[in-house]
Amino acid sequence: MVRKIIISLALLVVAGCQSSAPIGNVPVQDRDGDARNNTRPSAPVPGENIPVPRQAGPDQPNAAVVALLGKAQRQEKTLDYAAATASLERAIRITPRDANLYFRLAGVRLKQDSIAQAEQLCRKAVALADDSRYMELKCEALLQSL
Repeated sequence: MVRKIIISLALLVVAGCQSSAPIGNVPVQDRDGDARNNTRPSAPVPGENIPVPRQAGPDQPNAAVVALLGKAQRQEKTLDYAAATASLERAIRITPRDANLYFRLAGVRLKQDSIAQAEQLCRKAVALADDSRYMELKCEALLQSL
């Protein structure tokens, strides 16, 4: 008899733990016990509502790289070529396959009289460029501007 009571109680406890409420929004009840249309969110699901960082695509440049390019341009105008070099090298670490960054750095290196480095950077830019012939022409014009 005691065994039947214990088993019955265990079944009641297990049945009471099960919820028939759907996962997601749960209806809110007012003080009278009537369910309203207002809902409150259930407990958060792990991984839900976590902002996903936006990936920069070909048509959407990386914001950090854009900021670094602007900074490098300002530094170049003030003839601070060492700082401009550092800014461009930092941008290259962020997007190492951007041919235009190597081209810009080649231009700064030329202003620093580092012709050999400028030539190497131009070769890298041509190798990475989508339109390698156009980049090759840009590099030739840059190197001949001495």
